[in-house]
Amino acid sequence: MPIANALLENHLREIFKDEYPLYEASLNKPLHKAMLINTQYCDPIIPFDVTPNPFACDHYRFDPSIHLSDYGLYYGGAWYGQEASAACAVSVLDPKCGESVLDCCAAPGGKSLQIALKIKESGLLVSNEYDPKRASILRDNIDSFGLTNTIVTQGDVSSLTRTFDQCFDKVLVDAPCSGEGMFKKEDAALDQWSLSLVKQCAKRQLAILSDAAKMVRLNGTLVYSTCTFAMEENEATIAAFLKSHPDFILEPITVSWGRPGFDVDDTIDLTKTRRIFPMDGGEGHFVAKLKRIDGQTNPLPSVKSKPLTQSTMDMIRPWYNGPIEHLFMEKDHIVYTQSKIIDTAMLHVLRNYLPFAQFLKNRIEPLYPLSHCPLLHPYIQRQSLDLRSLNDYLHGQTIKSTIEGWSVVTYHNYGIGWIKTIGSMGKNHFPKHRRIHHTVV
Repeated sequence: MPIANALLENHLREIFKDEYPLYEASLNKPLHKAMLINTQYCDPIIPFDVTPNPFACDHYRFDPSIHLSDYGLYYGGAWYGQEASAACAVSVLDPKCGESVLDCCAAPGGKSLQIALKIKESGLLVSNEYDPKRASILRDNIDSFGLTNTIVTQGDVSSLTRTFDQCFDKVLVDAPCSGEGMFKKEDAALDQWSLSLVKQCAKRQLAILSDAAKMVRLNGTLVYSTCTFAMEENEATIAAFLKSHPDFILEPITVSWGRPGFDVDDTIDLTKTRRIFPMDGGEGHFVAKLKRIDGQTNPLPSVKSKPLTQSTMDMIRPWYNGPIEHLFMEKDHIVYTQSKIIDTAMLHVLRNYLPFAQFLKNRIEPLYPLSHCPLLHPYIQRQSLDLRSLNDYLHGQTIKSTIEGWSVVTYHNYGIGWIKTIGSMGKNHFPKHRRIHHTVV
């Protein structure tokens, strides 16, 4: 796939220099496909050959001819597909159990899933996306893993600063970019590219990074990444940020993968940043790690939760017999979390922790994300599907059932969704927008 745009070719030749022929050859090679394993399940099942992805743990490469959505386990939240090098940003962020993390530009959600699994149930992740359509996709992907520690918000990064002032342990900015690392995957990225787009992206990236910095606590970590090659959007953006933010320093990234960033500034050692070229085993990524050395640490804004009434507890007992101390009311929803409950009054929230159940007139119905939460599966009525029944269910058909009322249907112990049984037939409550038209294996 030769680069037909002469201006773009010259731009890329300036970046790759003597390695440009290797880059051009890489455009004709298969994509570097990888997947994140949902480690909430103790014994993950992978029905095809994989090899470890060097850019992240719990991440595996697989044959690019494989489509994850062809497998039934995909619909149980067993794995999430991600370009191999895209996982590197969270490796550099290095989130720990119990930490509070903000993912500023999170859609479609792969990096948020990585973070949420690392910080465990006691941690807190705020996963934000500006674009409304992409924010809905983000929410769906968070739901598919049944995460209890994640809030999904939609809005400009600057809108978050009113709520979160210097309070996150770690913040990730995987910034919108010109997408030069996406040329092989998306024709649109190639068609839309221009030097003016690069400059426009660089301006926006610096603004997003500056807003994100306001929410990092003292000694906290701020990681910036892109999937583009342009120096204007990578090293130059970091240099401009550091010159206007003396309260942050650039930290070295001590990893074996990729290569040092370009040294394009006489006053800042930008070789501390990291680049991944297609010749390094990924489609293309840049990452920089920053530390806040001046400022303060503020607590996350908290709010008192509204406990469940006895009548509400009685209503859920027929299909949930687990602990109720982590359940609370939010408008017409029941929500579950073991994380700190924060004040989201000034945020546009699409998903608050784990949506557990919803009141509808004179009844209460369990919600889809609960069916995908392995943490709570031991307390929920469940019944197993064989492959034929799974295909029927994913296509929206009714299912033969032996359990009266609400139950979760599972496939190899992975929760798929809800049915409500009256007599011997279970009414299908798999979300309509998730139903499929092909056959899974």
